[in-house]
Amino acid sequence: MIGNIESIMANALTQPLSSPIHLEKRGGMGRSLYQSRFSLLSAYLSIFLFILLVFEGVNLNAKNSDLRTVHIKLAISFDSTTIETCQVRLLKVMRNCSFIFKKRFGIRLKIKEIEYWKFDRRQEHIEDWLNDLRRKVSPGRCDMVLGVISPRNSRNAPFGIAKYFGGYVLIRYLRSDTAMKALLLHELCHMFGAVDLNEPNSLMDTSNAGMTFDEFTSNIILLNKQRSFLPESFPLSENLIDEAIALYKQRADLYSDKPEVDICLFLSFLYLQKRKYSLATEQCNKVLELNPTAHQIHSYLGKIYLKQGAYDQAIKEYSLRLKFSPNSFQTHFNLALAYAKKGMAEKAEAGYRKAINLNPLCAKAFVYLGHLFYKTGRIEASIDMCQRALEISPSYPEALCISAAAQIRKANAIAEKTADLKENERYGLVLKAIKGCEKALAIKSNMPEAHNIMGIGHALLQKFEGAEKEFLAALELNSCFMPAHYNLGILYYQNHQITNGAFHLKKILELNPDSRVRSKILALIFKSQRGYESSLASPENPQFSTETEQFED
Repeated sequence: MIGNIESIMANALTQPLSSPIHLEKRGGMGRSLYQSRFSLLSAYLSIFLFILLVFEGVNLNAKNSDLRTVHIKLAISFDSTTIETCQVRLLKVMRNCSFIFKKRFGIRLKIKEIEYWKFDRRQEHIEDWLNDLRRKVSPGRCDMVLGVISPRNSRNAPFGIAKYFGGYVLIRYLRSDTAMKALLLHELCHMFGAVDLNEPNSLMDTSNAGMTFDEFTSNIILLNKQRSFLPESFPLSENLIDEAIALYKQRADLYSDKPEVDICLFLSFLYLQKRKYSLATEQCNKVLELNPTAHQIHSYLGKIYLKQGAYDQAIKEYSLRLKFSPNSFQTHFNLALAYAKKGMAEKAEAGYRKAINLNPLCAKAFVYLGHLFYKTGRIEASIDMCQRALEISPSYPEALCISAAAQIRKANAIAEKTADLKENERYGLVLKAIKGCEKALAIKSNMPEAHNIMGIGHALLQKFEGAEKEFLAALELNSCFMPAHYNLGILYYQNHQITNGAFHLKKILELNPDSRVRSKILALIFKSQRGYESSLASPENPQFSTETEQFED
């Protein structure tokens, strides 16, 4: 969020258009080639200088040579009498910002869709208005949503806010094009990992803002150039997280005498993503020292405890956060996840439903509610929740996987409860489950759960080689994935490969001596040593881990 817009406006109005952020071409050199009074040598010299300039530009932008287009949905909240004029101005400002981002970072910002929304005027804070925007406007086929508040309804509001993880920006409509451009540039920088700094004359300075990109902000934006905007995935790939930590850490060390709150916050959840919990906690404590009223820290601490399996402490932190921000659907979601981890299904369901009520476009809440229903045996409800998630986010791999697992269970239930087995319906469910997993793997290739479900599907279709291939693929991704070991063991037993079957079942006991199927496994191993064959009907239904939660707050 931008802090002191007055200083930005003052700087924007006085800053010449040839500010470093523009990288504008300089005139005069081309014209000299056509003036007859210049000698041939002068012409050659001009060409030489022109080539040098071109190559300099290429070198400056070598890292940005691969242009990325980010599609934006513009959501405008205005009175009908002013909306057309405002829309024209907004498109003009966005074109200017896109020009700057394209020249500086190789990022083209393109308005793909325009939508009009009516926000809840009963809300007083810009964070609540942002949540209202997220509840009513879906990105759809776009990467992010840019909401603009009517000047009539935002006179006393802060000027802008952005959610790095959510893919949403909300700004106040300003009278000055220059000031609105500075504001929009500031918030767009947040979408690519930039944070508020104590850096005079920088776009990211909150008290003495200017119109330039400081070195740290430029490096962070370049690092986030190919960031993901999908709500179900972390914005940065695993290797880029390490680079991001190095950049933020370098900035923190440089200003260790005057720590910057947002640097500490970003380091906290990056360390959390890398499972460096003590370092994440250390950054949270620094934030509290700098700003004791930073209530969002309770969400960060809740995530840290949740990751470590300290569910009671996570529930306590999330509950504290809700006292200060009762309408935060992200916090309700994370609290529900903590309840689900603790085995408190009723409270988990209530929490997920509360998150959905606050934000009906939160696909992840539908997915995790579907997973909860799957675990508690409510198969039809599980399939329905996953389908609703896919209507919001068609490329949600976990939704595809959980739905596929539920279809496998439904197929097994048909086989167990009906005399004629309804083979056509069962066959159709199995094929649908396999296709769903294939689609999920095309989106996210490192999902052992998807291979495990496909293996079960092939086993139910009596395709031994296909089932074996998928179970082994799951273990190649995660050698400790116990459901695949168990299912592969059963598959080998069914096909008279007793030694191979015993090997994989023993693996489960090595990984988890207290496994809930310990007695069954020991009996099978004993039989294999005596030369008996297994008569188990089918591989076990798939199991899922739900270790991730909403990172935003």
